[in-house]
Amino acid sequence: MLSASFHSFRTFFIEHISTPLAAIYKELFLNTYQGAGDLQQVAEARASLQNMLTDFARDVSKKNVTQSTECTLERERMQLLMQTYESQVRHPLYNLAFGELVRALLIQVQKLKLNVEEEMLTVDKLMKANELNLQIMSTIPAIGIAYVGVFLFRKLWWTLYYREKGRGIYQKEQRTKLFFMQLEQSLYELLTLCQHKESARDKRYEFIGRCVYYLNLIQTEVKSMNLKPFTKSLLNDDLYLLKKSFHGEHDLKMKLRIITRINQCYAFTNILLK
Repeated sequence: MLSASFHSFRTFFIEHISTPLAAIYKELFLNTYQGAGDLQQVAEARASLQNMLTDFARDVSKKNVTQSTECTLERERMQLLMQTYESQVRHPLYNLAFGELVRALLIQVQKLKLNVEEEMLTVDKLMKANELNLQIMSTIPAIGIAYVGVFLFRKLWWTLYYREKGRGIYQKEQRTKLFFMQLEQSLYELLTLCQHKESARDKRYEFIGRCVYYLNLIQTEVKSMNLKPFTKSLLNDDLYLLKKSFHGEHDLKMKLRIITRINQCYAFTNILLK
């Protein structure tokens, strides 16, 4: 089965790829087309026919017809040949032996040969004019298969690419969601410390540092997010307000309200953590 498949592929490659491409290259750059007809042979056959007709007309009519044009001269000689043939074919046996019947038949054979060679030359010209089109048409199956292959490869590539890209975007949104949760928790703890006047100042600075740290991480993730410009501008404004001041209960409550609004307005904050 493997051998048969290889043979089929090899045959297809030769018939629809290798041979047509080589012919197209020769047609465009080498011009090595060789037809069945030959212009020189046609000219020689025509000259031979004219000599035969001239000799036949001279021997049969015994008159000079060289004053006519070439076209008229050939037509007159052919008319004379056919008249002689029609008259002598009435007595074929006698004229085969003593007349001009055999000669007339041989001249007609030469005329038929000339006509065949001229037709072959015309067919060669037509084939040469359409050679490029025929070779291009023979490559259409290979082009179709190549197009389908490239299409499937690109589809598979982009599917894998967007899958990985989507996975990266989802992980980025998860990290941002986690940073917002850590920021919100730090703000609540800082608010609790501010409500207790006797709490240590160093403890407050520790939670303020945490808040600033998570805000910086959030801003880094937001910069690489694929958000619309207007949405990203609003989110950056909210992050700027969150980063301003951490002194007093009023500032902390305002920041918590901003985080609540962010969780309600932006889609990446609504994903589930895994």
